[in-house]
Amino acid sequence: MILLEPAVYFPFLRGSYDVNPNLKRLGTDFGNGEADGHAFQIDSEHPRFVASKARSIAESRERCVMESDFTEETASAALRAMADRLLLEHPDLFTVSDHKLSSPLFDFAIQLNQDAKHNLDLLMRHVQEDVAIVAWDGSRDWTAYIHVCSPSHWAPDSKIGNSFVQVHAPVPGFEKINPAAAGLVQGMIHKGPFVRFVWTLTDDTELNHHPVHAKSPMFTGDSFWLRYERQVMLGLPEVNASIFLIRVGFVSEAKIREDETVLTALRETLHGMTPEIRAYKGLQPGWNNLIAKIG
Repeated sequence: MILLEPAVYFPFLRGSYDVNPNLKRLGTDFGNGEADGHAFQIDSEHPRFVASKARSIAESRERCVMESDFTEETASAALRAMADRLLLEHPDLFTVSDHKLSSPLFDFAIQLNQDAKHNLDLLMRHVQEDVAIVAWDGSRDWTAYIHVCSPSHWAPDSKIGNSFVQVHAPVPGFEKINPAAAGLVQGMIHKGPFVRFVWTLTDDTELNHHPVHAKSPMFTGDSFWLRYERQVMLGLPEVNASIFLIRVGFVSEAKIREDETVLTALRETLHGMTPEIRAYKGLQPGWNNLIAKIG
């Protein structure tokens, strides 16, 4: 089985940094062909992601998988929606027979019509994306389910049960978005699907950057990788919820330097960051080294 190389994204190409959601329709052309339209990207990095998830869960499942007022009905809807996307996007890799999702990517079948929470856990262990599921009860929203093995210097247990506003409270400047929070959550449920990106720079390509593994300092600036999260939102209006997929990706410093336009955009974006944003992104310890390298 031959899998394609990973898609490549440069989320900073506007040359400025802001905290706006910057939602794009899933399928927006970022130069990666069909992969840009896939909620689930399956590529040559798949074995590394699955192995990393297995290590993270073996170390502490409670640190990666958690729920809060997460109903079996919502779990079932999410599992079925994910299976449908995988069948649509990767018909050469997934089949369904007798309510069982099968794939050469794993040596067992995912049961789609029973024990949804258990089978959702099995599925998430074998795709490259992590997931959060956001629920809405008519008066409040909350993070009902998390299966995250590759966090970017944030702890999943700090998000579970929290609202959209609470989840994003640590982001400097995000308070400007708070008045639009309810509309954003409703859009995630009833519109879309959408894609957005968040990113930082790091000096390694380790997938699991849970705070318990954080280095001190986190970033030296001596060399760097672009680390981004590709976030895809899939609505589940039938259960007033939304799937929030999170896929980590990396681009090397060498790749960035190949294109002067890309390098210039990164340079301009970095110079426009406030000290608060630098600190939030973990860049402050190596900031002077980084700027000396970038110019």
